[in-house]
Amino acid sequence: MRTALSRLLWLTLGVFTLWMAASALSDALLTGRAWLPVTSLLLGVLVVLSGVLLLDEWRRNPLSETERGEWTGPMLAYSLVFAITFFVFGYSFLGWYFS
Repeated sequence: MRTALSRLLWLTLGVFTLWMAASALSDALLTGRAWLPVTSLLLGVLVVLSGVLLLDEWRRNPLSETERGEWTGPMLAYSLVFAITFFVFGYSFLGWYFS
């Protein structure tokens, strides 16, 4: 289950990256209000998946059991993805909702 969620996270991150690259390369392709829900949906999926994987990683490696309280590599990666997409998702969702 964990590997499936991890693969889905990286697949969604790749799709989101391609989506942003396509919107940057072509002004007419992805502009307008019609495409904002797709961006918000992709960001929402990234927030949920990275949050679930981060919680799982925290449960597998509690900080009390580590020597100096250091984080593992996946902990750092999932927390960065979660933090960045959480705030960008909030911004894009509110922009889509109130437009």
